[in-house]
Amino acid sequence: MDGQLLEMKLEGNGDVEANFSDTHSSSIMTGKKIQRKGQNYLILQTNTFKVNPDALQYFYFHNLFQNNPELTESINNLFNQNRNELAVEVVPLLEGIISKIYMSFFSGVFSTYSLEELFA
Repeated sequence: MDGQLLEMKLEGNGDVEANFSDTHSSSIMTGKKIQRKGQNYLILQTNTFKVNPDALQYFYFHNLFQNNPELTESINNLFNQNRNELAVEVVPLLEGIISKIYMSFFSGVFSTYSLEELFA
């Protein structure tokens, strides 16, 4: 993750942990039906994934400040103490990532199997 926090430049990379509880989410996909070899297939065009921001209970950015684990730990503690305010910024990023994962997975399914095979 790269960015700036107050006057500190963020240049880190690594894993992110997140815990969501009592989650309510929705995913809306749009697509176009095509015919191939006499069968109907769905070509996905868009996907919108949404999750309630209140569901974010905990998150941790590993290696947020390269070579400074103490500062990484302190900032993660600060983030979690203010998670409701930060969720407004973090949740849309996670929604975008999950949306891309869903799109990749379901595009593969719908391009491989006909609608007749999937919903027979």
